[in-house]
Amino acid sequence: MGNEEANSSPQKLPFVCNVHNLDHWIRLLLISLIPPTLFGTWAVGVYSFVFAEKDLNVLREFYNSTLSLTGYMKFCFQMPRAMRIVSAGVSCLVPIIFTSCLFSFITDRIFSNWRKRAKSNWWIVTGLLFALAMPPTIPIWMVAVGIIFGTIFGKEIFGGTGMNMFNPALVARCFLVLSFPGNFCGNVWIAPTVRSVQASILSMDALQNSDTVSDAISGASPLGQLALTKEVLKDHLEAIAYYIRPDLITPSGTWKNIFNRWSRLNKISKSFDQLSIVELESFLTSHPTNFGLGLDKERFIHTIHMAKLYLGEPPYTTLSLLIGARPGCCGEVGLIGPLIGAFILLWNQIASGLIMVSIWISACLSFLIFKWIASIQQGTDMYAKYVIPLQVHLMTGSLAFGSIFFATDPVSAPCDRFAKIIYGGLIGFLIILVRLKSSAFKEGVMFAILIGNVFAPILDIIALELRLLIKRYRSRRSEWIKNQ
Repeated sequence: MGNEEANSSPQKLPFVCNVHNLDHWIRLLLISLIPPTLFGTWAVGVYSFVFAEKDLNVLREFYNSTLSLTGYMKFCFQMPRAMRIVSAGVSCLVPIIFTSCLFSFITDRIFSNWRKRAKSNWWIVTGLLFALAMPPTIPIWMVAVGIIFGTIFGKEIFGGTGMNMFNPALVARCFLVLSFPGNFCGNVWIAPTVRSVQASILSMDALQNSDTVSDAISGASPLGQLALTKEVLKDHLEAIAYYIRPDLITPSGTWKNIFNRWSRLNKISKSFDQLSIVELESFLTSHPTNFGLGLDKERFIHTIHMAKLYLGEPPYTTLSLLIGARPGCCGEVGLIGPLIGAFILLWNQIASGLIMVSIWISACLSFLIFKWIASIQQGTDMYAKYVIPLQVHLMTGSLAFGSIFFATDPVSAPCDRFAKIIYGGLIGFLIILVRLKSSAFKEGVMFAILIGNVFAPILDIIALELRLLIKRYRSRRSEWIKNQ
């Protein structure tokens, strides 16, 4: 009997209060990461193929294909184009994933042997999560340095697996973003290298001969188009949006009156939607004293892409944001991959649905509140990023990927149900706060989750104290009722 009781207790750290043991838990997490890995590989391969062609016609064909699923499938699944897409994606992601997992394994084993503790396979999850949070052009040596730093200072410094206060993969990414910010902005989201993408863009710019804004080329992620805090205003965005789709946008009286004065000054008799792209740029970038809108010339192309994002025009259609036909980190592109992973986690009771839902609800409410405040404070001079629809903010960046795989980490997240709701609400608020208010960072998911990790133990303690307080109140009230 004594032997049975001794064998019934768990022997390996961490002790997880669940029907699954740690190895089974890790297997389910890896299975849930397969969909975002596959979608990320495909998305990286598609953009790598398109820009490697250096052909504006191929780029136009790809942009137009994102209007419908059948068009996208027809564009991608032409032989040998499909094989080239798969080859480009695999050749980019496999070295990143292999390097990340290898150095995560080495670091974990060194500290496990040093501490003489039981070895776990959690290094696989950390390595894969970190790899999927990287841009496809990240140098391999940087991947190795990042994962070593994250494993040591995000996990081992606290005692190893199951004792970490922060998610080690997020610590690793935070270290790289702060140490090498140039590798996480600009044209870094399209493989194979930043220089090749820049050369491709310059080549296509030189070949294009168009008088519309539909051929504007950029390798930046959708959040990169939203990172212009004070340079692009609502009038700039609406003017270009009206130029692209006059059937959808009602022109504002403010900039419309300014355009009438500008056209009289420059002796132009065309309507606004009939302007050439040169005339459009001249109107937008002219100084207000010359009856222009005062947009910085360097921001003109960025504003075109922001207007496309606002309208849902290629390459920022709803379909492209759902399936991942957009630039971004290897695992964050698209919603379908992370959502399939979330379904697997929730079905097997591995992750907390309360945290996921509270993050999304908090992000929605926070955006609407910030937009309302901006409309009161700024009026007609409201920044353009507040005009972007809410669903675009939800489908861009790593909001879905982070809320599903990072924020629900069972070790660094709170345990109490009430604490999970507050934890998710705090993260959702901080994500939108950084996106809308920070001029230094485009994305706030990483910092929001790390800050949430700091407050997780405090939230558990507060939730426990509140439960004990309520229990004492109920017991005293029942005693008082009995004595009456």
